[in-house]
Amino acid sequence: MFLFFNGDGKLIHQSDVTPDVGTINDVADIALDPNKRAESYAHRYESGERTLNFLASFAAFNIVTKDTTLAIEVGEKLFEIYPYENLGSRTSWKITKKCILDVNNGFAKYWFNNYSKAKDYEIEDGHAGGENNVFTRIIQNSLIGSRSRFYNIGQLNKIRKYMEIIGAGQYADSYLWELEAKAFIREGNLLKALATGNNIIDKFKENGSARVYITSVFIDNFPNSTFINDARKWLSSSLESISQDNQKAEYYYESARLYKLSGKLDLAKKEAKMAMDFASKNDVLNPKFETLNNSLNI
Repeated sequence: MFLFFNGDGKLIHQSDVTPDVGTINDVADIALDPNKRAESYAHRYESGERTLNFLASFAAFNIVTKDTTLAIEVGEKLFEIYPYENLGSRTSWKITKKCILDVNNGFAKYWFNNYSKAKDYEIEDGHAGGENNVFTRIIQNSLIGSRSRFYNIGQLNKIRKYMEIIGAGQYADSYLWELEAKAFIREGNLLKALATGNNIIDKFKENGSARVYITSVFIDNFPNSTFINDARKWLSSSLESISQDNQKAEYYYESARLYKLSGKLDLAKKEAKMAMDFASKNDVLNPKFETLNNSLNI
């Protein structure tokens, strides 16, 4: 990849380059033309330009500049105009490698379901294993940002399936548990949500801080108190593996919130005071500790 900057250090163009003098000079000539280089892409896109080569270049540039939202949008437009009969082509795979960030994009769906063909292309090009780098990037980008908060269980099951396809199924629980628990809660399947919590808790038996975080997710999102007995068990063996004061503050904070939810206010006050004390030791200035403490001492 070649990146071109102006004298002020601003990125003005990006391109893949075939390593020969003629191609490099051609790309450089484009970088010198304000109407053709990458910094013109946004205006051209807003003006309605929708050719295949242009959209591919714009999507790739958005990935380089980390404009994920626009990269996903342009990737969708790219799939809309791409000939369906050519989805299995090298060009289609190259577009997926360079331009696609979202598991819900049509290119991504095709190639996840035709994993062996992508693998063969990478082997033929001398990049054995490169397909997993592409698929991993797509999955990771699909799980960060605001859009992942609204995935339903069906969508998350597809991502779990894709992780299994690329040989990463053993990491699926760690990547997906929180999104799955929240999706089950939104969809009213509280038993499944709680089962998800118990499953992931078992995977973090020696990690008290992780167990505290898992508990916090359920306190923040569960719509009733039926999870409290399970959550109390999650916390019960957490403290012994927590050594840092700031992490102890988080433990006592979540413990106090659980006691408050179950109506055990005396215990809640005691734990909230402990949270404040450990937060103060570590100069943790998060106002949530004082807010909780004050709410219990009104």
